[in-house]
Amino acid sequence: MNDLSQPNPEMQVDYCGEAGGLFGLAFTSALLTVLTLGIYRFWMKTKLRRYYWASIQPGGIPLEYTGTGMEKLLGFLIAVVILAVYLGIFNLAVSFIGLAVFQGNPLALNLTVLAAIPLIYYARYRSRGYILSRTRWRGLRFGLEPDAWKYTLNAIGHTLLTIVTLGVLFPRQRFNMEKFVTDRTWYGNLQMRQDGKWTMNMKAWLVVLAGLAFAVVTYAILIVKIIAATNNGSQPEGMGWLIFLIFSSYLVAGFAYVYFSVVSFRNMANNKVLGENIRFTSKIRTGKVTGIYVLGGIGITICAMIIGLIVFGVAAGIVYGLDLPMQEFGRNGGGLNTSAQWAALAIFGIGYLVLLLLVGVLAQVFIFQPILRHYATELVLRDLGELETASQRPQDSSVDAGGFADALDVGAAI
Repeated sequence: MNDLSQPNPEMQVDYCGEAGGLFGLAFTSALLTVLTLGIYRFWMKTKLRRYYWASIQPGGIPLEYTGTGMEKLLGFLIAVVILAVYLGIFNLAVSFIGLAVFQGNPLALNLTVLAAIPLIYYARYRSRGYILSRTRWRGLRFGLEPDAWKYTLNAIGHTLLTIVTLGVLFPRQRFNMEKFVTDRTWYGNLQMRQDGKWTMNMKAWLVVLAGLAFAVVTYAILIVKIIAATNNGSQPEGMGWLIFLIFSSYLVAGFAYVYFSVVSFRNMANNKVLGENIRFTSKIRTGKVTGIYVLGGIGITICAMIIGLIVFGVAAGIVYGLDLPMQEFGRNGGGLNTSAQWAALAIFGIGYLVLLLLVGVLAQVFIFQPILRHYATELVLRDLGELETASQRPQDSSVDAGGFADALDVGAAI
């Protein structure tokens, strides 16, 4: 444990989570979620958060997550009712002003989607506030000021600016939205603030834009070649190279976005301040994060292929073991004519379900946890004298318990 009484003390963050423990917890929780038709997912998220929080140990002291599955379920039900009333009133308003003539037209659906956009930003802010209010360290709670609607207006304005500039000012949007939340975040009676400027992330974003621009130009050339060849009644030439360049450019753009995400997180973390003097230093590396994604994706793919082959082999064994050739499968008018076929279909169905569960669980084990470990262990806290005098602040109210984020399926990840 770090001695905070020393001049300019530093605190390293440890991570103690293990793959085996996470796999068992994640798989059991996912299975219970399926068996309860999704109801258990609120308890699943709660258990996973407790696991991850306890694994993150600044100065050897673990974080604590105090949320419960029941309050998340109740928050979700409250959010669903509010959303139903809100969208119902919106649709009535649309009908009242004469847009009901677009019934069944995609325009009506688009209007409803647009009406939900403000709630998406609102839900994200409320969800973060709930998580912080249920997080403790050294006996003190975190918190977030209740400015969800102000955050929503701020986010909509920056999103529109990003759209108008064709994505060029996305770093500005990302920085300002993070600054809005950080400046309203508390640890006990110590308030955080986000220093720095949005332009510090612009160079990394230009790499992403360059990759996307190359992909768009290559795709446009491909379309022009296809149209020209169609008009001339000939086969387009050089198609293979163009398709390869398109695929490569999108792949490069994807890696460039990982680079931007890492650089922007590191820059913003290095410019965060808690209280008056407590600062953070992050040393996360793009190569490490990229390697985790690549190797994790390969591992998940290999496991999925092995499981798929096992499921197919078992199902095929049932059919062939009873002397039923596969070409007879589904005869008699397309119906299932033997118990073996029913068994084979059951094996396929169960295997497919298990495969989906395992892919999600393996993503937690091979990707999410290694990235979290890297982000945590590469973080250092400096000048910690104020922690000794920090005191508790009143707990923030969170009636919906992140329910809007669960209902809209946004911002409600672990």
